[in-house]
Amino acid sequence: MHGQISIIEAITTIIILFTSLSIFLPPFSYESRWGDAMLLVRARDVTTTADRLGILYSISFNSTTFSNFLRKTVPAYITYWSRTDNAIKGTVTIACNCTDEQIEQLTNWTQGLMLNDRNIKVEVCKSYLGVINPCYLGSDALLIWGYQNLSLYLPALRRYSAAGNGIVMTADLNETYLDAGTKEVFGLKMATTPETSRLSDYDRFRLTPCNQRPCNASDVIYQAWKYFYHMPVPVFTQSLPPGNVQMDDGSLHYCSELSNSSFKIQSYVYQEDDSIIEIPYAYEFWVCNLTTVYFDTDWNGTADMIVQVGERFNLPNLYNTSENFTFLLSYIDADKIGISFKPDYKFYDFVKYKWGYEIDKPGKGPPEHAVAAGLKNNFAKYYVLAPDDNDYQRILIQAENFTETNEPIPGVILKATPAYRTAWISNFTKGGVGDDERLLITSLLFWASNKKSTVIPYTALGYETSYINVANKDMFEVYLFDLGLGYPR
Repeated sequence: MHGQISIIEAITTIIILFTSLSIFLPPFSYESRWGDAMLLVRARDVTTTADRLGILYSISFNSTTFSNFLRKTVPAYITYWSRTDNAIKGTVTIACNCTDEQIEQLTNWTQGLMLNDRNIKVEVCKSYLGVINPCYLGSDALLIWGYQNLSLYLPALRRYSAAGNGIVMTADLNETYLDAGTKEVFGLKMATTPETSRLSDYDRFRLTPCNQRPCNASDVIYQAWKYFYHMPVPVFTQSLPPGNVQMDDGSLHYCSELSNSSFKIQSYVYQEDDSIIEIPYAYEFWVCNLTTVYFDTDWNGTADMIVQVGERFNLPNLYNTSENFTFLLSYIDADKIGISFKPDYKFYDFVKYKWGYEIDKPGKGPPEHAVAAGLKNNFAKYYVLAPDDNDYQRILIQAENFTETNEPIPGVILKATPAYRTAWISNFTKGGVGDDERLLITSLLFWASNKKSTVIPYTALGYETSYINVANKDMFEVYLFDLGLGYPR
């Protein structure tokens, strides 16, 4: 009897012991999260495959190409998305505080843009400053066309900038039209010598120890400078019946496919009655069989230079024919050609010429040298601005001359912070806009624009894989591509 009781006590003790251990020491469990790991591995494999196929750059910025590729490489029950960072978006949306006519102009200036063989679409929507138009799914940069008292709209502008969006203003400013808000947004002040009447021949990119180019990528002007000198400006052409292109030597070159247009750079200035007239001057060209471009560089109506894709060519300076500007023929399409500017280009578009200095009208040939007087003022007077922190490295474009106190005369001033970018540019639209000017304003808008792009679906679970990609046809682009895979909710 005593032995049976001992056995029962032992069994009871063991039961109590195991019960206690199960309470204080819960059973060990192992969760593999194999499904999550498979999402990450699959995203890595898809990205690597796209890179090896040479289509990663294309799917990064083209939503249709991206979707078509992902539908072929991931199961239907997996959702997918992507984001890019540090590259111009496939569609750049500009909120414009401007008139309907100005929106139409800006839309025309930015049509047909291509960079590294990818199309870049620019969408422009009208916006007020108190409540900045989100433009469908959000805008990337705000263009303020003409002076506005920004002190009235600082809270909205600060919120817009804090979201990583850029702001560009084109306006002629002086002591009257330079309020505290404009000073804050663009980092501006009046120069020590507020007015100048000294003569200026041209405008150029700011001189650095490395001439008219940045010395390194940390220079604030580097990105805007790079866009201008590497992004081809599209010049649209008009179709002609098959025919001949006549050369200066009298020879005829037959073209079964023929089109023509004009490449407009600098500005031709002349006096008519009591007004100074300024129009972009044109170099006519003909496109033959979508392979060759014939340029008329001496303004006589016949071609004297033949250029093919990938070749550099020179056009004479309108105001000093002994000097040439260098360009690159980047591509030929059915309705346009792409021309890239090469250093060191000089602008004649921001200057006004000395009152009473008469220049022959276009067609009679340019003078060897034309005297300019100040920026954006018919009477040889310019209200000089300066960076408010005296950091003259923020000047992108400046006049050839300096003020009486040896300060630069800026035409474009940049401001960059880790969060956003802003740019002020003098009114470049007076007297018409050439291809050089529209490329400059496009470069500023792209420089300032928000570079973070993403479209994320509503998912319960998802993971992203990052990949650094590089493109280098027209311009060296290094950007981050994130591919996200997840399960639908």
